[in-house]
Amino acid sequence: MHLIISPETCSYRGEGNAGFVISLKKEEKVIRLEKQDAASKQTTCIDEQRQKCENQISMVKNVMKPLLGENLVNCPVLVFIHKDEIKTINSLFSVQRPKSRLHKIVNEENTYVLMLPDYCTLPPDLKMFSSFGPVISVEIKFLIA
Repeated sequence: MHLIISPETCSYRGEGNAGFVISLKKEEKVIRLEKQDAASKQTTCIDEQRQKCENQISMVKNVMKPLLGENLVNCPVLVFIHKDEIKTINSLFSVQRPKSRLHKIVNEENTYVLMLPDYCTLPPDLKMFSSFGPVISVEIKFLIA
C-alpha cells in the first residue's frame, strides 16, 4: 500500500518520545512513524525497519490477540512510505509539534510504518449518535526485545 500525504488527507494526531502519529482522515486510520534525534546522522536499513514492523505485527497477532481477545485487538498493517512523503509530513506538521519534541525528527528516507485503526474516531455504527466531548483512546505499550 502506498500513501499520499497532503493537508487534505491527513492531520497531526500526536507524538511520544519515539513515535510520531498521523491521522489519515478518509481511511479513519493512523500511521506511526519512528523518530530519532535531529543531530543523529544514523540511518536505518529499510530491511531492518521492515523486519522491526513485522516483529511488532507478529507480537500483536500471536500474543496480544490471544491474550486480550479477537474482538479487542486489531493487527497493524505494514505500509511503505516514500522519503518524499516523509519530507511532506515533516514540513506540514512541524508548526503543530510541541517545542519540547522538536529535538527529534522523522528521518527523510524510504521506510516502512505501521497503519492502525484510529481509535479516536467513533466506529461507523455509533456515528449516528451525538457526541458530548472527545473520544478517548488508551495506548497499551509493549516491548519487543
